[in-house]
Amino acid sequence: MSVRTPEVHLAELQDLLHKSKPGLSSATESLAISEALGRVVATDIRATIDSPAFDNSQMDGYALNTSQLKGGKFRLGATIPAGTDPKLSCPEGPHDDTVVAIMTGAAIPTNCAAIIPVEAGTPDTFAAVESNPDRTVTLPPVAAGSFIRRQGVDISAGSLIIPAGTVIDAIAIAAMIGQGLKQVEVYRRPRVLICTGGAEISDTPSAVTIPDSNAPMLEALCQQWGLNPIARLHTNDDPEILATELSAAIAKYRPDAVLTSGGISHGRYEVVRQVLEKAPSWFGHVAQQPGGPQGWGIFDETPIICLPGNPVSTLVSFRTFVVPLLSPYLSSKKLSSKKPNMGGYQAQLQQAVSGLKGGKDQFRRAKVIIASTGQAEVTMVGEAGSHFLAQAIGANCLARIPAGADLPIGATVTIYPLTPESLI
Repeated sequence: MSVRTPEVHLAELQDLLHKSKPGLSSATESLAISEALGRVVATDIRATIDSPAFDNSQMDGYALNTSQLKGGKFRLGATIPAGTDPKLSCPEGPHDDTVVAIMTGAAIPTNCAAIIPVEAGTPDTFAAVESNPDRTVTLPPVAAGSFIRRQGVDISAGSLIIPAGTVIDAIAIAAMIGQGLKQVEVYRRPRVLICTGGAEISDTPSAVTIPDSNAPMLEALCQQWGLNPIARLHTNDDPEILATELSAAIAKYRPDAVLTSGGISHGRYEVVRQVLEKAPSWFGHVAQQPGGPQGWGIFDETPIICLPGNPVSTLVSFRTFVVPLLSPYLSSKKLSSKKPNMGGYQAQLQQAVSGLKGGKDQFRRAKVIIASTGQAEVTMVGEAGSHFLAQAIGANCLARIPAGADLPIGATVTIYPLTPESLI
């Protein structure tokens, strides 16, 4: 029986994808920035203009010139609202014994050495000053440059603002729009057809059937990791029906890849294996638990990634193989043919853990936190078996326990985040 390491299997899947869907991992599309939340930037984005684009006021207050910095009693001159050109509304700026009222975000006028907040003056409101017969305000001393936001202090034109591989959030959207950008190049979401089933899988309750939890789980995992689950296919135990329905679904939906769950072991009704063994394919075991049975094939020129059917095995296999292959969230950690990358990092065990005997690495469901020291600390969640699905609730990573290892508290293990938000 063929047994391989997870890295060897991942490298072979990667080679399969490169040959059957060349360019898929680097495929991009241009989106309106307003539609790009959660997508992954495909190219470095640089500032096109300085930000701020001009010197402006940080406060509602008064613009003072150099001679007025020591404070005193001043007459109120013109007012500069945000969005107006001070050269037109206040060409002289502050001068002699006259200060200029200026609003937050307004361009500073000629001869402006500092801004002082309106509430620092006496009276402490514009309305009170304007109601005075002499329209005067008394201001305390202020340091030169106070409350002036200088052009380019946030970022200067030409500087990198969003590196390729960054997941676009609300701040990134605001920054791009602030630069006057309308479109952004992002990695395209791979189109995935999900195929689950078996005669024992049914959403109609009975004494001998179980609900199809794998299909909605895989759909949710695809959405979570930035894939596009375009359709589901359910099959029974007849390989001819599966072949017909799979061919029709591929023709209709034109997926980049098909994910199957179950039907790949050595039983009499392993229909996925029976269909794909007639084409280029591989079925065997990977030295991991859960998720030992694995496979792949080519069907109607489409790569088929075959996962085991136990829900926990499906979950673990999706994270260890599908995510590194297809998820745009690992785009900044691109796989190479020589060094497959599952997007893991190191964490410190908070309990003693023993690995399996017999050469299989164990992928335990676990919870990682970042301690106050900055150290990633990991604790196991639930039992290790592949049928403990409910006990996996609350896990946010997989902890890889090497085969045969006896690891004490404080030992370092590799963990693989179960959500893209936890990637480092």
